[in-house]
Amino acid sequence: GKILGPDIGISSVGWSILDTEKQEIVDMGVRLFETADASNNQQRRFARLARRNLRRKKYRLQKVEELLYEYGFCPPKEFNFNPYELRVKGLNKKLNPEELYVALYHLAKRRGVSYFDEAEDDDKNINESLKVNKELSKEKYPCEIQLERLKKYGKVRGLIEIEDGDSTSTLINVFTTNAYKREAIAILEQQKKYYPQIDEKFIKRYTNIITRKRE
Repeated sequence: GKILGPDIGISSVGWSILDTEKQEIVDMGVRLFETADASNNQQRRFARLARRNLRRKKYRLQKVEELLYEYGFCPPKEFNFNPYELRVKGLNKKLNPEELYVALYHLAKRRGVSYFDEAEDDDKNINESLKVNKELSKEKYPCEIQLERLKKYGKVRGLIEIEDGDSTSTLINVFTTNAYKREAIAILEQQKKYYPQIDEKFIKRYTNIITRKRE
């Protein structure tokens, strides 16, 4: 006994409900929204990219958790570690099982950007701070660079403003995937001296997780 009548426009959707027996409008309304344009498309694209990256990050961390648990490493009951210090420590010294879990889990959180690995140093499309990080990574591991910045500037993530006389430069916490892979292998090669379950198969499986990329 009722009819729904929609009115679909470019930036609105109107509707009304008609009672056919009483021949009167029961209810009506309209929903307004912004007209689609190029800027809105860009915002949606960025939001979609952010959701996809978050989904892949959650999947990657889940796989790391499963791998660590399979090999007998469990998360700490209380988290009171500095993961950057643990990653640096793991390059040369033994980490206890909880410390090793924290270091490897933290390393997998941000596994770097792969497109930067193939980019040339003189590529004009590469941000200057990325070039700095790439150059530093030739002699140091990301964790060493990050820990130095944490101690010097009080933070690692976000923008770090560096003042040099009259000029100011900006550093960001982005490294190549290969730099993180090199660090992971160095840590695991050191830790396998103390943990027999860390073998070449474990190292390969872990590095495959943090470097995996869809074509």
